[in-house]
Amino acid sequence: ADPEFDDSSWALVRPDLRNIEQIPGGWPGIGWFRRRVMLDPGAVNMAIGVWSVQAGALELYIDGKLAVRFGTVSADPENERAITPQTLDSVTLRPGEAHVFAVRFSNATDNVFVGGVRGFEMWVGDIGKMVTWAVNTTRVYSGISAAAAGLFGAFALIHLLLFLSRPDLRENLYFAVFNTALVAVPVSELWTTSQVELSRFHLGFNVQMTCFFAMVVAALLLERRIFGRPVDIIFWVVIVTGLVTLMWIWTRPAIPGIYPMAVLVALGLADMLRLAIAALLRREPDAWVVAVGFAVLTLALIGSLVRNLGLIEFSPWPLFIVGVGSLVLSFSVYLTRRIARTDLALAQRLQEVQDLTAKNIEQEISKRVLEADNLRKTAELEEARRLQLAMLPNTLPELPGFELAVHMTTASEVGGDYYDFLKDDNGG
Repeated sequence: ADPEFDDSSWALVRPDLRNIEQIPGGWPGIGWFRRRVMLDPGAVNMAIGVWSVQAGALELYIDGKLAVRFGTVSADPENERAITPQTLDSVTLRPGEAHVFAVRFSNATDNVFVGGVRGFEMWVGDIGKMVTWAVNTTRVYSGISAAAAGLFGAFALIHLLLFLSRPDLRENLYFAVFNTALVAVPVSELWTTSQVELSRFHLGFNVQMTCFFAMVVAALLLERRIFGRPVDIIFWVVIVTGLVTLMWIWTRPAIPGIYPMAVLVALGLADMLRLAIAALLRREPDAWVVAVGFAVLTLALIGSLVRNLGLIEFSPWPLFIVGVGSLVLSFSVYLTRRIARTDLALAQRLQEVQDLTAKNIEQEISKRVLEADNLRKTAELEEARRLQLAMLPNTLPELPGFELAVHMTTASEVGGDYYDFLKDDNGG
């Protein structure tokens, strides 16, 4: 910390320790960082603020005197108290003079933040402007997170109600679980970033990684359900890999970074993309809707990769919400159009049944009218037959030397034949 200490032989490294291999002999878990700072001579009566984002504990010495302490610095993980500062500290600097900033930093448990950060990043400036920036950033960040949680929560509730009304449509249940996990991600992120103790930050990080795993599982089940694909060996490989990754994350004493779970998410997305492309090739109805969602998500992932590589610096959350939100919207549109197609098919079938029923009723009426007409005609013919038979002689005449017999068979109920006996006066 001594401002007169000769640090000319020290290696020039980034304090965020993204590339610890550049440190001669490797990172021992604790070390010193020094930099000379000069305040603008015109910055008279300016209150100077200091803020740090760090993966461990930090002490800031200015011109050999301890100015700020964030946590307890130690090379022993048992004695180290790693924190994530939530407030600004003020320091005094003389304008126009060179000051030596010496930082004693420790990350004994090897915590890893997003982007591979193992060290710290420190901001020094006008405390008024820094407070304004922090308030505005927190307001925007909280607003985006709340909006995302509300949007995904609405999708989750709608499709859960659809599942409860039609339990046979399990795709709605999978989609509800997917959106519930999405709600938990920004909510847990807000809670995590508000924690001072890095141990509680670690807990929130683990919860987030579990939510990402739940999203992958629900999405894989959802896509297999809507495209009629079975649960195959690829699905189980992703599941087993995820469970092993989660077990390692929860049992590791330090924050492992997002890359292990990012690999699992990438595997899940690759499998989902494979299913979507296969559905397109099979000309599945509306498979293009899901494909569009994946296209937007892929562009968002490329942007996130560019950010994590340090090529461009920007907030990752808007990109995350746009990418994942496009996939959620595409799935929701697909399920809605699928339900609409099912309802249309049912309506067509119902109309066919109604048309068939009307035709059957008409045929039944015609049949009964015909039967009634037949019964009427049969009754009339029977009456005519009886009248014809009544006109025939009831008895046969007796003639000596003759035996008489008669028989008449009509072609149907009534015939055109008739017979009778006439007896003259001589008995013939």
